[in-house]
Amino acid sequence: MRLLKSKRFWLIILTLIIIGVLIYFIFFKKYIIENGSIPLNGQGQEVKDKTDPASQIRSLNSGSWHGKNFILDVLDEDLESKLDFCEYKIITYNNEKEYSTGWLKRKCNSDLNISVGEGKMCGFEGRNACWIYVRSKDVNGNQHNPSLENKSIIYLHIDWSKPIISKAFITDSLDGQSYPIFIEENESYNLKTEVSDNFKITGCNLYIDYQNQGIMLREDSSCQKKCDFGKEFIPEQPGVYQIFAACKDNANNISKSETVETRTNLVPVISSCRVNPTSGNINTQFNFSVDVQDPDNDPLSFSWNFGNEEFSNIKDASHFYKNPGTYNPEIIVSDDKGTNDSCLTAWVSILED
Repeated sequence: MRLLKSKRFWLIILTLIIIGVLIYFIFFKKYIIENGSIPLNGQGQEVKDKTDPASQIRSLNSGSWHGKNFILDVLDEDLESKLDFCEYKIITYNNEKEYSTGWLKRKCNSDLNISVGEGKMCGFEGRNACWIYVRSKDVNGNQHNPSLENKSIIYLHIDWSKPIISKAFITDSLDGQSYPIFIEENESYNLKTEVSDNFKITGCNLYIDYQNQGIMLREDSSCQKKCDFGKEFIPEQPGVYQIFAACKDNANNISKSETVETRTNLVPVISSCRVNPTSGNINTQFNFSVDVQDPDNDPLSFSWNFGNEEFSNIKDASHFYKNPGTYNPEIIVSDDKGTNDSCLTAWVSILED
């Protein structure tokens, strides 16, 4: 009690208060003024900050389609004081039912990573399915109010499902079509594919031997979710062709159809044909043989013309000539597609007895 009544005690307390006030005005207040926490007017007087900070999404526009994770470039600024904190919120819709993350802290003026897919930030597919809000608050308590006009709110269409594509096919109906498909050189074919998507198909390209042949045309220009596409193909060289279609939707989800094999029919190739012996009489048996291969392994048929208007469809045939003379035998080998190769043997001489 004596201490509280002492003049010296109160003098010490008063001195400490004065020193604290001086420290505040000389050091601390100077620091926060220099760092923008206390704005000053032209006469160096403090000005009360009543201006809201601003936040804006700069990298995307509302109404764009997304099927994969993406990054938002967000700008936050306050012209009169210092930002205190920044936040974001995501609202998603599934069959008109709303789901919200609530306001979450984020680093001011930094990229915002948004995940897309089932169970993620933008977790439902649909038009206007994902709404993203950003806002900020300064040290004086002024808070930015998000709006579509200042791009602190954007709405996005979400679609991560790829289009479904049938095999590329040549006939009018995919059903019952057998593979591989045989085609003819220099003939025109309309390669077609059927495509479906949960929202909108934007286009298809045709690939032959993994080379892009260009855009396939829509058979119905108004179709969106289910479309038929076609493109002309003219095989210019004999051989095998690997064919598939690649299609994409609004969100740039790309699907590739199953690859199908088409081929031009390759002609049977006769390497040699022989007759043994090459001379004799009407009692001599002449034996004929042929060496042939079909690159497609097609069934083959054989037609010998012995040169005397007599014939045989046996591959390795034998024959007796009835009249003396000189004959030039020939064989024609055909595949089941109608293409063939021919070969002339040595001349056969039939001598009189």
